[in-house]
Amino acid sequence: MAPSPDLDCAVVTATDGNTDSSTADPAGTSSDQEASSGCQIQEIASEVLRLRLVQSQHKHLEGQLHAATEKLRMLSPEKVLQMRSYFEHGLRLNGIASGLRGYSGVSTEALSGLMECICTVCEETPSSHKQEDLLAATQRLLLDPPAFLDRLSKSEPASSTQSRRLAPFLLSCDSGWRGTLSEAGQCYEALRSWLSCYYQFSLVSTQVQATNEQLSKQEKLLESLGSSSEPAPGMGLGPPGKPPVFRQMSGVLRSSSVQSTSSLCSRRSQSPGDRSNTNGHRRSSPRLVGSNSRG
Repeated sequence: MAPSPDLDCAVVTATDGNTDSSTADPAGTSSDQEASSGCQIQEIASEVLRLRLVQSQHKHLEGQLHAATEKLRMLSPEKVLQMRSYFEHGLRLNGIASGLRGYSGVSTEALSGLMECICTVCEETPSSHKQEDLLAATQRLLLDPPAFLDRLSKSEPASSTQSRRLAPFLLSCDSGWRGTLSEAGQCYEALRSWLSCYYQFSLVSTQVQATNEQLSKQEKLLESLGSSSEPAPGMGLGPPGKPPVFRQMSGVLRSSSVQSTSSLCSRRSQSPGDRSNTNGHRRSSPRLVGSNSRG
């Protein structure tokens, strides 16, 4: 007995249906995996950019300290000795001279703060907290200008305890030198500028090495993730010359391929009867054409 056409159609449809379900699962799994990988790349890329920003801020502060150190080195010994002399006369006469018209210089508090900062950075401890002992310790440091400037320029970043001792002076001496900028005033301004840069860099110095190590780790991880996917031209993250790390067009390409597969499966799943009906609509029957011609 000949097989029934309906049975054949059922077999074909069932077979095509199984084929569709087996081909759809891998595509969905691949899409989920790439979506997860894309999210991971986005998170790592964001962290890389954040660390690069922090690193650039560290380098900016380090550059400011380097420039201030160079200006400090350019001070002549005469200017340092003038500053040494001004410490003594300024502390003794400032209370009277500050009220005079045309007076130039800084307040007693600013001088005391500067001397305390110098002793803190150079680790020179006065014998007591009296102003006379602080002045004596500072004058000993400034007695040899080249050695004093070299000592400052080679100072290691301040510890947290030292930074707290520098903060009051830096907070209260924003106005700077008043009046004519003498040789002592030029030395004062150079010291004040250097101390400000030194303080700011000291605050972040403990983070520099950790930031550089973390950035290197994240960049290597990002590169390893990017090398596992096929890069698209012009897409990616990082400086010129480095391979891009992810594709942005893969979703578009996948969606178009899925649509093509769906269309093909839809045509394959049609029964022979449906296909014959469709073809019948496309062309007319020869008998009908012949009958119309005879009529």
